[in-house]
Amino acid sequence: MKSYLCGGTDMHLNRLTSTVPNCALYSVHRPEAPSGVVEVVVSTPESRAICNDPFVLGIEYTRNLTAAGAKALRGLREVELFTGSERSTHVLTILRGGLNFGLREALADAFSWNRHGAWFISAQRRLTDPTTGEWEIIEDAYAKIYPQGVMDVVFGDVVATGTSLRHGLLKLEEERKSSVSYRSVTFFTIGAAVSGDILAEWKARIERAQGSPVTCVVVYFEGVFGVAGPHTPIRIKIDGTDLLRRDGAIAPEFLRSQLDDPAFPIERCTIYDAGSRAFHIPEYLEDVIDYWSKVKALADEGVTCSELANERCPEIDSHCFASIDLGELAEKRLHALHRILEE
Repeated sequence: MKSYLCGGTDMHLNRLTSTVPNCALYSVHRPEAPSGVVEVVVSTPESRAICNDPFVLGIEYTRNLTAAGAKALRGLREVELFTGSERSTHVLTILRGGLNFGLREALADAFSWNRHGAWFISAQRRLTDPTTGEWEIIEDAYAKIYPQGVMDVVFGDVVATGTSLRHGLLKLEEERKSSVSYRSVTFFTIGAAVSGDILAEWKARIERAQGSPVTCVVVYFEGVFGVAGPHTPIRIKIDGTDLLRRDGAIAPEFLRSQLDDPAFPIERCTIYDAGSRAFHIPEYLEDVIDYWSKVKALADEGVTCSELANERCPEIDSHCFASIDLGELAEKRLHALHRILEE
């Protein structure tokens, strides 16, 4: 079993054996690992495209995420980390970001299922304190959850602070009846390590309530990403929101892919806004345009592509971008973004 050390953190990844084509699985090991929660990093061509290329948007984005989920589910089944059955498995969707993961379809594609269930809850966030990056749920009126018997729950969401994840788990807790038990929870994310921590807290509570164990697995696509904070040494960031290519545990395949295009390692966020990227593309494009306009301003001040790549993704050899003109790269990016916005 090959181990991959993660620069700048105490986490490391161990490769898991899987025969699923174009799907690499790694177990995550960190000193303060969440008690009883298994953490896995999965790398696929589809999830790498999402996390690298902001031009993968709309339907293409959601279909890529569904395809990545199907491969991950088959891999998890092989290594015995997913054991749910068609009748026992229910997909929880946190509106609207959770829709992007397409896990109902991913289960059908992975296992030819047709009768697995689907639950839905709403969760609209609001930033309550810009100085601390704290968020709260301000709209959660819609809920369609039908727990019965012994169940396996599958759901996904992008996680930076974990506000929506906490809310989704709380809803599962509130809806559980005395005759109901959760056998497993499998959570998919493009996100940060707080995902595992939150699931561990919920696992302890729900096991006390139902008197039986729950298998909890967190699947991180492409890596356990760092989150921008007040002390993160990068020049352009949104604290508490941006998922970074630094201060985490990144899959080797994703790390190598940073060299495919000089724009990849210097993108502001691994995912940007997950909801607008699929469902309100003009808003999403304005967000990406704003970032690349700031990159152009840095280039005008004399910042080089190598410097910015080293700042945002320090694990790669940024010297390979020494010949790239950062100003020209930003102009090309902005031109392409504006063209899509104006189509």
